Amino acid sequence: MVKSNMANKDTLNHTEESENVIKSIRRRNNEASKRFRDRKRAQIKANQMAIKDLYQTINQLNDKIRQLTIENKYWKLQIKKLDQQKLESLLKKIKADASNS
Repeated sequence: MVKSNMANKDTLNHTEESENVIKSIRRRNNEASKRFRDRKRAQIKANQMAIKDLYQTINQLNDKIRQLTIENKYWKLQIKKLDQQKLESLLKKIKADASNS
């Protein structure tokens, strides 16, 4: 009977140890999963912030494009006016030279 009690205690100890090992493994797995989820959330948040920053940059660049397009049209018009004035001046000079000859 004594041997049977000892065998039962050994079996009980072994079972408790196995359960403790399983619990420990589960706890570590849960902790690792939590760390992974936290890292994933942080990465998603960082990506969202980067996307927001990129959209801001895109909007700023589009504003700059609109501004430069307007400016470009203005300068093209100024060049056209200047060319027209030079052309008229040259034409007057040619006519004056032709009438003097």
